[in-house]
Formats: sequence, C-alpha cells, structure tokens
Amino acid sequence: DHYRHFIRADNMFLAVVGDFSVDELAAKVQQRLGDWSARESLGLPAVPAVAPRFERGVFVIPRDLTQSNVVLGHFGIRRSNPDRYAIQIMDIILGGGGFSSRIMDRVRTEEGLAYSVFSSFPVGTRDIGLFRVTVQTKNENVPRAVRTILDEMARMRESMVTPAELAGAKEAIINSFVFRFTSRFSVVTQLLTLEFDEYPPDYLDTLLDRYRAVTREDVQRVARQYLRPDDTTVLVVGNTGPIEPALTAFGPVSRLPVPAAE
Repeated sequence: DHYRHFIRADNMFLAVVGDFSVDELAAKVQQRLGDWSARESLGLPAVPAVAPRFERGVFVIPRDLTQSNVVLGHFGIRRSNPDRYAIQIMDIILGGGGFSSRIMDRVRTEEGLAYSVFSSFPVGTRDIGLFRVTVQTKNENVPRAVRTILDEMARMRESMVTPAELAGAKEAIINSFVFRFTSRFSVVTQLLTLEFDEYPPDYLDTLLDRYRAVTREDVQRVARQYLRPDDTTVLVVGNTGPIEPALTAFGPVSRLPVPAAE
C-alpha cells in the first residue's frame, strides 16, 4: 500500500545532468513512464504545528571520563529568513571558520582549554534550526570553557567585526562555492534539492552576490538579533559531579539519565 500510494509520478522529481539532448531524453521518459498515472488522490496528511519549547539551563549526563563533551546553544532560524547570508558570515567569524575563528583562537590558542572547538549555525532547515557550539575539554575546565564561549558570543554582539574578518569570511564562502560542482552527482543533487525546496530558478546565479553584499553592520545586527549568550542550553557529558556547583552560573543544573544504549 505504501509503494502504490506514495511512489507515483505526481509525487516524484526526475533530475538528469550530462551530455544529452533534452528533447530526446524527454521523449524516452515519456515513452517509458508516460502511462504512469496515479490511481487515487495523494492526500498527504497535514503535519500538525509544533510550538518550539526552549529551556535555559545546564543538563548533565554523568560519565566516568577524563574529558567532557560539551554542546551549548539555542534555537536558530528557518531557511526562509533573509538574514541567513549575514548569519553564515557571522558564524564563520565566530566559530565556524576553523583556526581563523574567534572561539578557536580564544579557547584553544589563548586559553589552551581544548584541541577542538567550533560553532555551527545551519541556515538551510525548513523548520527552526539550532545554533550550537561544541567543545571537548578536561572536566575541571568545563566552566571556564563555557564562560569563554559565551563571552565571545557577547563580544560579537557588542562590537563590529574587523574589515579583515569580514573579507576573510566572504573569501572562505566564495572560494568554497566551486567545490559544490565537482561531479555530475553533486550538480544533480543540488538542482534536485533546490527544486524540491522551492528555491527560485536563479538562486545559484545570485547566491554569491548576496554574500558579497553583507556589511560589518549587518554582521553585528544579526549577532544582536540571533545570538543569545544569556539564554542558552548547555549539555555536558562527563565526570560532572565536582563541577556541578560551578555550572550553576549558567542556569539550573539537571541530571539526565544515562542513555539506555550504553
């Protein structure tokens, strides 16, 4: 029943990339699939709206580990948000740009608290996404690492990025654009995704211009609007017992059960 109801011509995309005649391909598709018709209405069920629920605080999963894994963050944006381009540039500068990012420079280079730390602010989600920062550090360094990350989020809100930071973030995006088209498979996957997600036909043609148009003022504006260092959820997996009193500085501490899959 599932196959008959959902695998059907009016619920399917066909994307092809290669060296071929469009007319000849269309004729072959019509010849092979032209009589493929649905027997009944598709009738997709309505997806009920779910109100997002955010809970500020610190959630810990005690584990006998020498290092803790920490993720902190809050809700993000939907892909329809016009600020998505400025947000991507902001995130590269904040923590998504590797060794050139502010969080990496502070947490690893200056403070020596972690080998790996990075932020992620996805902007392509249909529903509300999730901004997060991930770090691994010694158990006793967790409060200090969290405070340093929150301080960098606050600094992004309080002052404009430098011209060099803005130029570097734009260059990273522009230089990586070509790698989205390294194979026929990557091209056809992108085209199919854009069609499925209802992006305009000229989306890829105008994409880089949208990044080029972002200003330092735009970066600070979106940082103030979408970064919330005083309203985050912090998750810590590690030997949290000795540090839980210090973690209360970031919100009420709650212990979560150890996952049953262990």
